[in-house]
This record gives sequence, C-alpha cells and structure tokens, in this order.
Amino acid sequence: MLAGNFKFADLLQAIITLGIELPAAWQHQFAKIDGFTVDSRQVNATTAFIALQGVSAHGSIYIPSAIENGGKLILEDIQQGSTCQAKLIPVSDDTSERGCVVIQIANLASKLVEFFKTLYPQIAKLKQVLAITGTNGKTSVASLYAQMLSHTGRSAATIGTLGCMQYHCDGTTTNVAKTYNTTPDNVSLFGYLAWFADQDVYYVALEASSHGIEQGRTFGLPIDVAVFTNLTQDHLDYHGSMSAYGAAKRKLLNNPRIRSIVINADDPESERWRNAVNSGQQILSFSVDDRNQTQAQGADALYADCIEYLDSGIQFRLNTLSEKHHMTLSLIGQFNVANYLAALGALTMAGIELATLIKYADKLVGVKGRMELIKTHSASIIVDFAHTPDALKQALVAARKHTANQLWIVFGCGGDRDKAKRPEMGKIAASHADKIVLTQDNSRFEHTDKIIDEICQGISNEGNVDSKSVIRIVERQSAIKFALSNAENNDLILVAGKGHEDYLDIQGQKIHYDERAYVKTLAGEFL
Repeated sequence: MLAGNFKFADLLQAIITLGIELPAAWQHQFAKIDGFTVDSRQVNATTAFIALQGVSAHGSIYIPSAIENGGKLILEDIQQGSTCQAKLIPVSDDTSERGCVVIQIANLASKLVEFFKTLYPQIAKLKQVLAITGTNGKTSVASLYAQMLSHTGRSAATIGTLGCMQYHCDGTTTNVAKTYNTTPDNVSLFGYLAWFADQDVYYVALEASSHGIEQGRTFGLPIDVAVFTNLTQDHLDYHGSMSAYGAAKRKLLNNPRIRSIVINADDPESERWRNAVNSGQQILSFSVDDRNQTQAQGADALYADCIEYLDSGIQFRLNTLSEKHHMTLSLIGQFNVANYLAALGALTMAGIELATLIKYADKLVGVKGRMELIKTHSASIIVDFAHTPDALKQALVAARKHTANQLWIVFGCGGDRDKAKRPEMGKIAASHADKIVLTQDNSRFEHTDKIIDEICQGISNEGNVDSKSVIRIVERQSAIKFALSNAENNDLILVAGKGHEDYLDIQGQKIHYDERAYVKTLAGEFL
C-alpha cells in the first residue's frame, strides 16, 4: 500500500491529537503499523483500520473483519456526544496471544486532518497541490501540468483516473499505485501526498470529482490551487440536478488552504465560481472563445486566439496582458488548448515564469486514450474516453476540424447509470457525424440492445442521418473493424467511451479489453 513513512513517536503524538493517551503497556501491540486504510480487507498487522461513515454503511460493521485479518489498531468514528475512549480487545489463536487497540472518537473525520498533519510532517514540504474539478478535462489538465514541470527539471505527480503517476525529470513516468476511484478516499490521499513528499516530489495534481468532493474525500487536504474546467451533464443519477451537481463541485472552495482559483471563462458556471470565491483567493481566468476574452483579460488571465487545426496538432496565439506567443501543440481539439491554458495558469500561480513553461509546448503529449490519434494509409482513428453528452460533442467537433472527408463515430452508453444521456448522445452523434456505429460499452446488468434502442431515440428525433448511416454491431471489436473496413481515404473514425480503460463491465464481470491495443493492432492490418 502506497503511503508516506512515519515514526512510531509521530503515531503516538498523532493519537494524542485525537484526545487520547494510551497506556504504555498497549503501545507495543501496534508498534509495526506503517499505514492506514478505510478498507477492512486491506487490514493486517502493519495496516491500521479507520472506520468511518460511508455512503451506504458505517465502517464500524467491518471491525470484526479487520480484527480477524490481524488488525492491531483501529480508529472508530462514533456518534457525536458519545464518550471517547480506547480499549484493548484481546485476540487469541492456537499459536499466540494478540490484541487490537480500538480508539473510539466522536466526529473522527473532522479530526483526521490534524491527525495526519502530525503523522506526516513531510507533507508540509509540498510546494503546490492542485485540485482539478469539472465534468471533462481533469485528467488532461493534470497530465499537462505534470509534463511541464518535468520538462523544467521539477518532479511532479498526478492522482486520478489513471492512478498515482510520478513524472520524472528525464521525461519518463511511473505508475506507482492503482486507484479505484477518480478521487481516492481521504485517508489514502494523505498517505499518497506523504509518499510523494518522501520521494522529493513537491508538485501534485489531484483530480477532484463531484462524488469525491461531496463525500468529503478532499476534506482538509493541503490544496493550494483549484481549477474549474467545465460543467456539463453527468452523474445526474447521483446529484439529481445540474444545480446540485454544480454546487457539489463548488464545495471544493470551502477548503481554507486554497489561495488561487483558475476558472474557464467560456463556461457559464464560471460566474458562480466567481461569486463563491472567498476573500483573499486570487482568480485567474482562461478562454479559447473570442466572445469571452473580455472576461479573460487582465494581469491574471490567459486566452488563445487565431486557432488553426493541423493533421496531427493545433496552432494558436497565446495572449496575456503584456505578451503574445505563437504556439504549436501536438494535441487534437480546441478543448486541449483550454486544458493547456488551465495547467499553464496553475503553474504561473506557483511562481514559475510563463516564458520558461511555454518553451516546452511542442514536447507535450496527450493522455493515453484521450483524443489519441492512430493513423493508417487510408482512414485514421481517434480513441477517446468521451462518455458524457458534452464530452462526445466536444470530441466530435474537434475531430470534424481535423477531418478531410467523412467522420465516423463508434460508441455506446454504460448500463445502470444516467439513462437520460443516452438519447442526448444519440442526438449529438447524428448532428455531428456522417456515419454512426452503435455498440457495447459497460452495459453492466442491462441488455446492450435496450441501451442502443434508447440511443436511437435521439438519433431518429434529430433526423440528420439516414437509416443506412446507422449500424448496430453489439460486439465492440467487430464494430470498430466494420468502421475501419468500410471507411474511405481521409475518413476519420472516433471510437469513444473506453479510452484508457482495459476492461468491459458486463453482467457483473470485468472482462479484459484494451481498446487502444486492439485499435493499434487493427490499424497495422490496414497499413
């Protein structure tokens, strides 16, 4: 388990911050503890368990399991007003006498900030922790941020959809830990930050999802800068409305450590962010839309204009209050210019000179599975993670500008999730693509044909695509192969929905499926 180092003396001092002093005779029970988890399945003699209120259950119900797994130390959240106490639960087996120390603390979650601050003093060495929120662009902004730092000789890290990634000064990256949520739990995040500090990595970009913010996973983290990318339809099955969804993301600003905010002036939601900013928090705006550049002008603003779309990249002019620079990025789509500006803005907030950062623009690469271009001698393919209406629209609009002939789209929608977006995504596909191939995505426990039927409702309502241009092929690899086999010279095929993911979630089973690898192999057959 990835976590920072700490001394046993610091652990004892951290426990004191909870208002508990343990008898000396108990302390040897957990002297080998070197990490903490909220997952009882990961508990053992060296990993302590923190039992908190979860989304559907309280962690206290898993305490017996944690003890059975060999747990030596448990911190348990108890009801406000209850008596805080520590107790030793003796555990015996056939070969040894064991004991588990259980510390019960009221409102434990709010006290963990001081606990981890004491346990991991190395976190104070971090120079900038960046939290990125928004429906789309979080992973790309984090990657561009870390790449720019590594090119300037500074090690950096990202935490999010792709796991915990370390970006080394030589340009290489290492995936040091897998994450199971876009924003991991609060306990893991403190451990990750401490681990990176131990490795002399002082710049960290964190993807902050609406679920993560709403559920307190970012609570108390030493976040210096918040970035807002955009707000479009997603997760309405969880939040209930766009208003609640936007409000959940703005809760990030409640962190008193945040001193700087980077916001997308092209998104109407940015005005709510401006109104929610606290006194003393600095705002930097960015824009790629001529209509909004009056909002993205001034000493704390970046905007791009004169955008030109190339076969394998994009050119534009970068503007500040006093400077203009002609830039080239090997990235696809206008939104990647916006992602670049967001990352650039965050780094200027860290005091790094703009002139230093922009020198490396042509060395930046896209995130794997995010508008990733794969060429053949005839058609080309873009693999992208787009799985929301706005992300699909943005990907199609971007792809169209790089398309010399017909634009194809191969996609599906996930099962057991926001069903309202299915016809909406069908409508978007019909509005922006010439050929549509509907297929399997993570259908989970729904039938793929039913999901496709709901997508087709949006396609038929749009009426811009004739029936011959809409194909249904449930098996995903066959759908992609059909598109490439039938595409003409200079056609472009957007394969959307999976991106970097290496599985299909079908009927409760995650089946290995690496779309990037498959597309590259398939493309090789057409060279």
